[in-house]
Amino acid sequence: MTERSESEPFDPEDRALLDAMQSLEPDAAQTRAMRARVLEAYEADHTSLAAEWLELLRVRPLAHGGWLLAAAAVLLAQVVPYLASLVRTAL
Repeated sequence: MTERSESEPFDPEDRALLDAMQSLEPDAAQTRAMRARVLEAYEADHTSLAAEWLELLRVRPLAHGGWLLAAAAVLLAQVVPYLASLVRTAL
């Protein structure tokens, strides 16, 4: 590879490499912009689990009702022992 002076324009391949390296090592402003976009997208699409379940029941109550009951049973099976252990340690 030949050395270039600062006044010479970059070769397109060199520019692509520099752009790729910059995306791998973003500066503070780019990091803030990325965080803001991710948070904005998350908040725009964020719905609660209960709202999603109610939407499933509204669309197809019989077909999705069984799945919702099974999911609720799994959640309760995970939460109840945890809550019971908290109560035991508090008493």
